[in-house]
Amino acid sequence: MENEKDMNVKIQSSGKNGATNTKGTSRNLAEYLEHEDKDRREKGLPVFPFVKADGTPVPKEEVIDKIDRNNARLSKTDYKFYHLVCALSKSENLVMGNSDEEVFQNALILIRAISDAYAENFHKEGVEDGDDLEIFWKPHFTRGDNDELQFHLHAIVSRRAKRNGPKLSPLTAHRNTQSGPVTGGFDRKAFAERCEKLFDQLMHYDRKVAETFEYLNTFAHGTAEEKAEQAVRMARENEASLRAEMEAAFGKRRKRKKERNEVEELAALLEKKDFKLPVPQQNIADAVDLASLGNDLTRVLSASSDKQSMLLNLACMGLICKPILSENGGVDDLMLTYKGHQLKVSDLVVQSQFKDMLNRWGELTGEEPAFKISQRQEAERKLKLTQEYENQRSRSRGIRMHF
Repeated sequence: MENEKDMNVKIQSSGKNGATNTKGTSRNLAEYLEHEDKDRREKGLPVFPFVKADGTPVPKEEVIDKIDRNNARLSKTDYKFYHLVCALSKSENLVMGNSDEEVFQNALILIRAISDAYAENFHKEGVEDGDDLEIFWKPHFTRGDNDELQFHLHAIVSRRAKRNGPKLSPLTAHRNTQSGPVTGGFDRKAFAERCEKLFDQLMHYDRKVAETFEYLNTFAHGTAEEKAEQAVRMARENEASLRAEMEAAFGKRRKRKKERNEVEELAALLEKKDFKLPVPQQNIADAVDLASLGNDLTRVLSASSDKQSMLLNLACMGLICKPILSENGGVDDLMLTYKGHQLKVSDLVVQSQFKDMLNRWGELTGEEPAFKISQRQEAERKLKLTQEYENQRSRSRGIRMHF
């Protein structure tokens, strides 16, 4: 049932006997369409019923009764109903869902849309959408030995609209005829293309040119000029796809190159001079190196998203940074270690920058700066003194009122 390239929407021809005979009772076809249910029950898989265009479940016997009673004034040789099949390609199957239940729910969306498209394609007054049809759908999930989903839909649809309404033939040669004994019609090509577009829109499917009904139909039945047009479509899509791939590849390359250049620059800076402890005798070159190191640390702190990424970024620079705790348990300073030398960050940056760095360290590690703890403790102390003062004033007022 599965087409390898694209969605396949067909109106099956009538056979002489059995399930393929659409000129007699619909019982044979309805019973045939339940053949998958037995296997699913034996495997403990859910079984899904016939449904109307609006997704309402319908028992098989009701399907047969509705179809077989809706054939007023049809002769013995007339079609009484039609058998529609909508089969999906491998790639289309992949977007239907991860479980049979999810696939079925998406199928109900497609059933509603395809039923409406089928009705609209007749261009008949009084046949506006799927609710005007006697149409019943049966989903199939046929899976092979590799358990690969091969989802497809079957529909039994009456030759007449509901309540023995207008005759509807999807096999007619008319295409939206406006006058004469037969008005309306059915454009099978337009219907197939409409179903394809509905699937793409509703299932968010990114269809390639080579998968479209237009492309495949043209190369099967089109003229040389039409085939040339489709070849141009394909070439443009391939060109756009190749350009997007190249841009993505160059983007990754530029990013890697930028990161590599930054690492190389940092390595060159760190190797330029072995750091010394800051002492009054340090020369200008030492001061420049120390200032650069402080700026690099600031950049790492601001660019990191969490403690782990911060430590990793520092390690890439050959640096280790650890907190120095104060008596109140907060972070008083940061100790930077490089090639065995230890430097306090407070000696590398200005005070305002240093406080910002401690705040950022706290955000990344959860270790609160000591000055913040002190500020909070001082605020709590002042609040406590204020409350005690107010309590004392209240007691004094109470005493004066008593006398």
